[in-house]
Amino acid sequence: MDLNRTVVHGRLTVHPSLNYTSTNIAVTRFPIACERKFVGHDGSKQVDFIPIIVWRSYAERVANNLTKGQECAIIGRLQSRVRTDYNINTYEVLAQDVIFGQQYRGLSVDLNQIFFTGRLTIDPELHYVGKNSVALCRFMVAVKRNYKPSEAKEAENDYIPVLVWRSYAERIANDLKKGMVVAVIGRIQARKHHQHPTNIHEVHAEEVQYG
Repeated sequence: MDLNRTVVHGRLTVHPSLNYTSTNIAVTRFPIACERKFVGHDGSKQVDFIPIIVWRSYAERVANNLTKGQECAIIGRLQSRVRTDYNINTYEVLAQDVIFGQQYRGLSVDLNQIFFTGRLTIDPELHYVGKNSVALCRFMVAVKRNYKPSEAKEAENDYIPVLVWRSYAERIANDLKKGMVVAVIGRIQARKHHQHPTNIHEVHAEEVQYG
């Protein structure tokens, strides 16, 4: 069974949105803002906006206890789904635990960590970007979920895009191949889609274990 664990700590940017499915199952959605540890090229703070989803009775509790501007910590898993209007994958953290309060275990800064295992769906792609030709390696990992719908024969996969930078990117591009099993440690980062008015999310890897 693949592993998929995410811990993020930040501040709500809007009030939680509580809705009910056609079968009357509660679902709450909200984004949190996670400040990066490093600043941009112009010295400004960089923030990632990470969408959170909570289900069933826990969704109602979360919606009743959280409000815009409040800090919280989320423990869960990063999952993908297809956005049919744009035909792209979108990502959200499926919350298993929401910790209310001003700080998470004494943290004074935001936290954004993800660890997952899975299998490469394609060979890595190596590019050189920017005026300094910085090495960038991209690949996709299929991570099998630890649950499945009652009518399904097997669990679905989440497809998580991974980025690796600089000399580490060149090493990863040379070593990895489609079908290999990897473990990835990193952080979730957001950026605007180049074609559609929406954010997309990728994992910027700090470490990739394999072999």
